[in-house]
Amino acid sequence: MGKNVLIVDDELNSRTLLAQLFQEDGYSADTAENGSVALKILENTTFDILITDIRMPIIDGIELFHRVKELCPHMPVILFTAYGTTESAVTALKEGVFHYLEKPVNFDLLIHTVEQALDIKRLETEIINLKRQLAEKKTD
Repeated sequence: MGKNVLIVDDELNSRTLLAQLFQEDGYSADTAENGSVALKILENTTFDILITDIRMPIIDGIELFHRVKELCPHMPVILFTAYGTTESAVTALKEGVFHYLEKPVNFDLLIHTVEQALDIKRLETEIINLKRQLAEKKTD
């Protein structure tokens, strides 16, 4: 499984720094300045994980999460924000966001969270493949 991450943040410095840190850690990292641009990128490129700020113009992180779940239902999404509340975090997690972090983001924690998400995604894919193989053997 690859390590392709899409980082969405309207703050240029934040998304540039995160992309550099991920690339230094062996990831392929692309960036988008808002949800609208991210959706255009997702039309042509496959990513293993999406990391997005919540507060952005045009399409915010919550709306982006909902649209991504329609396009790529198995792609984990991590939200981060400087304006977080316990209520918004709980709501996001109940809706299926993999994790919710507050800015400033601790990069070690973010990498750990991304690794967890990718491990879970890998295991889910293995389970799906094993179930398919089992079903094929039963029909033989």
